Amino acid sequence: MKLRADNSSGRAVVHSPRAATSTQEPDMPEIISVMLTGGPDWAPVVWEVQSVEDEPKVKILCGNAYEHFEFSGFCAGRDGEQRPVYRWRCRTYVAE
Repeated sequence: MKLRADNSSGRAVVHSPRAATSTQEPDMPEIISVMLTGGPDWAPVVWEVQSVEDEPKVKILCGNAYEHFEFSGFCAGRDGEQRPVYRWRCRTYVAE
């Protein structure tokens, strides 16, 4: 995964090109780790998505509710690695 600044907005843009020597199948999407911020204390801090472009929003089932997170447009460091940051937006409840 590579990060670069978008000149027009100053925000980070995430690129995750596959290496030519990758052992991963060509059809299999690369999974990237993203940071989740805000929301309930028990929500995970790191989550996996296929790409920021394909999954700009994340919905996590927690009991009888979904926690919704959305890509903030920024990246932050964790464990020596820059990761896209998803911010908590809202909670919705599962209909019975």
